[in-house]
Amino acid sequence: MYFFISIYTCSNGMWPLAIPSGIARICFGIRRRKLIKLREKFFEQNGGVLLKQKIKSQGSHDIMTLYSSEQLRKATDNYSEGKIIGNGAYGVIYKGILLDKRVVAIKKSKLVDATQAEQFINELMILTQVIHRNVVRLLGFCLEEEVPTLVYEFVSNNTLILE
Repeated sequence: MYFFISIYTCSNGMWPLAIPSGIARICFGIRRRKLIKLREKFFEQNGGVLLKQKIKSQGSHDIMTLYSSEQLRKATDNYSEGKIIGNGAYGVIYKGILLDKRVVAIKKSKLVDATQAEQFINELMILTQVIHRNVVRLLGFCLEEEVPTLVYEFVSNNTLILE
């Protein structure tokens, strides 16, 4: 049956479209695999494995949310300049809207020293446990990019700075 369809398709002149389509699929697959490997590398480089171990040892898996880089890109319209709400020495802060319609502040850090991943993860664990009316709550993070990205609750009165 498959052979018959292939012959029929080719006899109708569709084969010139089949070859570029196949090549495009192969290229897309290769590109996607490279992107996945790069994200895994950044996750490990930014302390993701250490974070998993710490969460497992504490026995609490609902401490914070791990966001994908795609989720944060969508929330900030691919980190558009129109979404910037702050810019400091440690990074840029964007206003974003998550898929569940929550408004958040997303802090994309500037370059971080990879040797300090353990310190970053320790601070991350502490920040998720801080609950105070004068402190912006850390909701989650993304470790899939070259630098860690943090997701905070959004405070609209501009009285708190995320630095």
